[in-house]
Amino acid sequence: MIILDLGIIFIALLALFYSGGIMVRSLTLIGRFLQMSEYALSFVLVAFATSLPEFFIGLSSAINNTPTLSVGNVIGANVLNATMVLGVAVIFAGKLDFARVIKKEDIQVTLGFLLLPVLLFLDGSLGRYDGFLLLFFFGGYLVYLFNQERETPVVDGGGQEKPTLSEFMKNLGKFAAAALVLLISSHIVVSKSVLLSQVFSLPLFFIGIIVAIGTTLPETIFGIKSVFLGHKSMAFGNALGSIIVNLSLVLGMVAVIRPVEIVEPSRVFFGLLLTAFLVVLIQLICMVKGYIARSFGFFLLLIALVFIIIEAFLSFSIK
Repeated sequence: MIILDLGIIFIALLALFYSGGIMVRSLTLIGRFLQMSEYALSFVLVAFATSLPEFFIGLSSAINNTPTLSVGNVIGANVLNATMVLGVAVIFAGKLDFARVIKKEDIQVTLGFLLLPVLLFLDGSLGRYDGFLLLFFFGGYLVYLFNQERETPVVDGGGQEKPTLSEFMKNLGKFAAAALVLLISSHIVVSKSVLLSQVFSLPLFFIGIIVAIGTTLPETIFGIKSVFLGHKSMAFGNALGSIIVNLSLVLGMVAVIRPVEIVEPSRVFFGLLLTAFLVVLIQLICMVKGYIARSFGFFLLLIALVFIIIEAFLSFSIK
């Protein structure tokens, strides 16, 4: 039975890899048609698509009156987006050049957005009004992002003409189909990982960490495919976009449906502050250097490993 589950996970990972390539190719043509930058396109469309596993886990948790599970999944997924997802992309790229110009205003807005959930969690809960506030700020961030498009280069078409409307619709369909495959494949990986964790009697919180690793697989695969296909900015936009979507859209929807009571606030604050620090640090490096070196990618992977070890140690010690 365990061997069968491992085989199913392997097949699902292959589906993730293949669908990730389709998403990159289709998004390139969509971006050229809409005259959008790779960064904004990957932030809005891909980040939402690859955050669907966290969204559905949050929705299911809220409906089943276990919203704390979604909070743990979001915290773990965000740390891994800022470390594992981006780190793997940088390592495969060798050097991740960043086409979009990072400004001080971008860093300030991002920092404020990442720290907002910390402030809302200070009273030990996330109520419905807090949820509506997170959703409001998510909409505001999208408006801010699109306002920056005037200063951002559009998707590189390699000298090719702007796609026709029929080509645009065709690639939009491909993107939707690939996103569906991503969702189904990631669900299979997550569900099978949870079953394997239960078989080996792992603590519940550590199962949440494993689920977070599974739910960030779409972002990881998309980042690798983006690098291989020469669209490196998409890797950064997807990682940062997924963090924003998780902290605002996912947490906001969960809180609106079912208010969240924080059982272990110190661990929640640690994950949120670590994510905020890493994202701002990465943006500062991009602003100063214009790229992220491979050595920094290995550093991010080390941070991810240390985070998982710390959370596992705390989980077993509490148990």
